[in-house]
Parts: sequence; structure tokens; C-alpha cells
Amino acid sequence: MGSRKHDVSDGWNRRVRVAVITVLSALLFLPNLVGAASPEAAEVLAQRIEDIVIEKMADHQFPGITLSVVKDGEILLSRGYGYANLEEEIPVDPERTLFRPGSVSKLFTWTAVMQLVEENRLDLDEDINTYLDFEIPDRILGDDDPNPRPVTLRHLMTHTPGFEDVMDGLFVLSLDDVEPLGDVLATRLPARVFPAGEILGYSNYGAALAGYIVERVSGQAFEEYMDANVLSPLAMSNSTFQQPLSDDLSRQLAQGYGYWQGTFHPGRFEYIPMAPAGSMSTTASDMAHFMIAHLSGGRFRDAQILEPDTLDTMHRQHFSQHPAIDGVTLGFFEDTLNGQRVLNHSGSTMLYYSHLFLVPEEQLGLFISFSGSENPAEIMPLPQELLGVLLDADEEDVPPSAPTPSADARERTAGYLGEYHTTRMTFTGPEKFIGLLQAVRLEMDESGYLSVNMMGQNYRFYEVEPDVYQNHGLDDQPQYLRVAFSPGPQGQPLVAAGAMTYLRAPWFETLPFLGGIIVFAVILMVITLLGWTIQGIRRSLRPAPGHLATGRERSARRTAVGLMTVTLAFFVGMAYVFTDIDPAFGVPNIIFGIISPVAHVVFALPWLMVPLTLVLVGFSVLAWRYRYWNLLARLHYSLLTLSGLGLIWVLLFTNQI
Repeated sequence: MGSRKHDVSDGWNRRVRVAVITVLSALLFLPNLVGAASPEAAEVLAQRIEDIVIEKMADHQFPGITLSVVKDGEILLSRGYGYANLEEEIPVDPERTLFRPGSVSKLFTWTAVMQLVEENRLDLDEDINTYLDFEIPDRILGDDDPNPRPVTLRHLMTHTPGFEDVMDGLFVLSLDDVEPLGDVLATRLPARVFPAGEILGYSNYGAALAGYIVERVSGQAFEEYMDANVLSPLAMSNSTFQQPLSDDLSRQLAQGYGYWQGTFHPGRFEYIPMAPAGSMSTTASDMAHFMIAHLSGGRFRDAQILEPDTLDTMHRQHFSQHPAIDGVTLGFFEDTLNGQRVLNHSGSTMLYYSHLFLVPEEQLGLFISFSGSENPAEIMPLPQELLGVLLDADEEDVPPSAPTPSADARERTAGYLGEYHTTRMTFTGPEKFIGLLQAVRLEMDESGYLSVNMMGQNYRFYEVEPDVYQNHGLDDQPQYLRVAFSPGPQGQPLVAAGAMTYLRAPWFETLPFLGGIIVFAVILMVITLLGWTIQGIRRSLRPAPGHLATGRERSARRTAVGLMTVTLAFFVGMAYVFTDIDPAFGVPNIIFGIISPVAHVVFALPWLMVPLTLVLVGFSVLAWRYRYWNLLARLHYSLLTLSGLGLIWVLLFTNQI
């Protein structure tokens, strides 16, 4: 890998090169044109897709894309666009260039599980502890129910085991940090926070656990089982779950890039310790073989990886958070696009983004993967846009007019407003605050429609039946087509939106409340420190006769100064830690476990804040009992104490202490 970086000032030249290499790619890697579509129709389709891809590449700064389309059991289109390596100007080859599809890998893990189910070596409804060499607790966090609550493979495959989602150690950058799969799962067991089978909460741990069960039952290492029983039969010769890659495959891997401050930065290989959840490396052409098998009764050429009945069971809906919305099969998520049922799975690492779609009724499949981009959120809709082209969705269709909400609809909507937190988050670890930052805000606009702020976008929904709301104006984005409400744990409202589920937070756990405490405390402490410093300087320059502070009064002030200093140092330190960004991955280095000595000190500071605050509580009582200072000063000191107590609540709630 070269060390040269590409500056945005080279943008025009780079775009010209991308356009040229894309045309060359189209000539070198011509699609296979078969099936129901004529060669002419397929070429028109390929040109429409190519036009969209090139436009997105130029507008959003990412170097290369690979994609494949299958139709009626054959490869309709297999193309690469742009560069696999910017430094060496190597074009993307859909046959040979590997990308990292992230969680799309899970579909292979679920396929392996179904193979063993088919052989009667696994039971979807058996307690998974039957297959493990360590124990998954049968109790739910905070639940006093004495009855066992076992987790099954069906729960794992529908993302309903009830595990919290732990980010720590999901990606590492050194092979030395990759432990054996069984050790990773046994030592990083997440808390069970919901009853199994009741709440959809995406779980990387659950998928990795299923892969480990495959390993245990088959007697083969997971990567070896996948190669022998899934990849090799499907002639996926340029695909693997192995980490690191072999020398040959490593040379074929598309360089992953991050686009940071106007420059492309090459990233290092991302190791995924929970390999069955996302460690695969593959090509677009290989993925076409997998899609064909899933659309053709489990068969690709002469290989039968699953029987048709097994595949039908796998593709059938097995869970939905609400009967009015799409749900999840044994591994795939359901969507609706252009009136068609779509099975799909997206995936992302820090460097790559991928999506796979199957449209069983049309015998159609699409896989796409790419790296880079200055704003990944803006490029995320690209896969759905391309699928719309394949389904011949009419871009000129105007969504129907939304009905004016009735008084009853407004009243029902008012009962659902508030802040909602995702069920896919850490509940017991210090990264809980990351989940809180994904909060969804539900409001009612002036016309009475449900307004949803989700992932930085605002959407408007209208009621189609009690508890069910239709997205008005975004019918081309199936993951947000509908939202539906139902009772959640402890009776709080739960809203399901596609593959995501959110629970309404009580007022004292909302971002405005928690953030308000922090902002108030920091401002008060800064002003106090400045005021006391100025006051101290004035007194030292011009001593004035008056009340001499007692030893207790001086100690009370010094303790307050200590608390304020430690608190401000903590927040300044946190800002430093989380702005220490890796330019390639676009995330703080601490995400990869790279913790500097400064970070160690910063994370220890909350443990000083607690005793200092408790001492302040004692001094506040003494100040009122013995009338330290004047009334205004005592009120001010008490307010400092309350702000300290508020910060302790925030730290406790976010598991920082």
C-alpha cells in the first residue's frame, strides 16, 4: 500500500480518471446477459445503473464500487467502477476485487445454521446452552421472574435474544487482539435486558454465538466449515472468513479509505473478533453465486447447499414487532419496495458499506459494496435507488395526499410523543452514551402529523389505523415506510421502524434533561472559578477588614474548588479523547482500544468527583447550620453541590462510574 494521499484540489483530475477507468471497467468486465431480458434491454439497464453510480461517486467522494445483479438463476450484471487502489490506480474487478461486506456475512452464518438444522444436528427451539461450553444466563437483568428464560437459535436468527449490543472490541486493528472465538464469547457475555422472543434488538453477539454453535456441533473451526460447506460448493473461490487474508487474496483486497478533511486516507485491515458476525471478504461475482442459490431453491449449478423446504422456512417471516409492519425471517430483514416483498441485509465496517437484496417473486438479486465517502449518510440510499431501477419503480410517482388528521388521531398521536432510545445499545457499559446519542424524537407538527427525527432526518407520518403510521413522501425508502406502536417493557410505548425498535424514555433519562444538567453544571463551575479567582486577586491586592474565614469555611471553599477543577478537567479531557480521530476510519482511536495515558487519567476523574461531591453535601449542611457566609453565598454553594449531585446521576446513568 502506497503512502501518497489524494487532496481535494486534485478532485477534477481524479473525477476524470474515475470516469475513464469506469468506462474501461465496463469494457473489460462485460456483464453476462442472460435470462428473460434481451442483451439490448440489459445494456440499457446497465447504463442506467452506471449513470447513477458515476454521479454518486463524483458527488460524494468515494473511489470504487462493486456490484452484481442476478435474475432467473443467472448473472445479469457484474461490474466494477472506479479504483480498488487509488495510489496504484488499480481498477475494481468484480471477479477478483475483494470488499468487506460486514454484517452481510451473517447471511452465510445463518445458512450454515440451517444446514445443520436440516441434518437434525441443531434444533431451532432448543436452549442454546445445550450446544455451548459456557452458560448463557437464563435470567433477565432487573427481572425477578424465577422461571428460566432460555435463548434459542430461532431467537438468535430473528435478533430477539434480548441481549444488549456491546460495541467494545467489535473491531480491532491488530491480529494480536484477536482471541479464539469461544474465548471472545465467553468473556464478553452481554447482559440480557429483554425477554427472549419479545423485542427486536439487532445483535452481533447473537450472530457470533450462532457461528460458534456451528463450530461446536460440526467439529470444525468456523472458517473451515464455511469454506467446505458454503463457499466451495458455491464456487466462491475469492471469498473467505479467514483473518488475516492469504497473501493472494490480500493483494486482491480493495483498499479501504476514509475521506477526512479533503483527503483520502487508506485504512488498515479491520479484524473482527466475532468473526461469524462480519469478517467475510468477497467479490461481487462470488456474491452473485450466493444470491442465485437463495433464489433457486438452495441450488447453484450442481451444488445443493440447502433443500427447497429448508430455504422456504428460512425465508418465511418468523418475527415482527407489529403485524402491520415488515419483520424478520431466519436471518433476512423484510422490506417492501414498489409493492414487492424484499429480503435484505446491510452491512458496514469502519471502511466499507454493503447491501444485499433478494426479490423472490422476481427471482432478482442485487449486491453492492463500496468504500470511502465524505458523508456516508448521504450515500446510504444508493442501494435502494439501484434496486428501484431494477424493479422499474417510477421515479415520477407522486405519493398520495395524506389525510388531514382527525381529532381522535391527534389525541392518539399526542400519547406517543417524546424521546425514544434504541433497543440496540449498551445498557450496562460506559459506551451507553453512544446509544443515547441515537435518540429519536417524536413530535406532532402544526397540521397534526407525527413528525419523527430519525438518524438526522425529519420524516412525517400520518395515521392509517390506530397505532400504525404511514410515511408520507418517502415511499422510495422502504426502511421507513411505516412505524407502529405497541406496549413495551414496564408498559412504556415501543415504536418499531423497519429493522429498528425504540422505547420511550422517561423524562429524567432524556438527552435534554441529561445534557441540561451537564451544561448548567459546567457553566456554573466556570463562572464560579472565574469569580472566586478575581475575588481572591482583589483581596490580595487590597486587603479589607471584615469577617475572617474559619478553618471549616476555607476547607469548604477548597473542596468546591477541587470538585470544579476535577469536573472541568474531566469534560475537557473527554473532548480531547473523542476528538483524537483516526483520519482513515473517521472515529476516535479509543474505539479500537487505543487508550493514551491521558485517557486513563480522564476516565479515573469521575471517581474523584464522587467523594468530593459527598464532602460538599456535608459542608452545605454545615454552612446552613452555622451560617457560613451570607445568604446569597450559601445559596450559591448549595447550587454547586446540587450540580455536583446532578453530574453524579449522569455519570451513574451512563455507566461512567
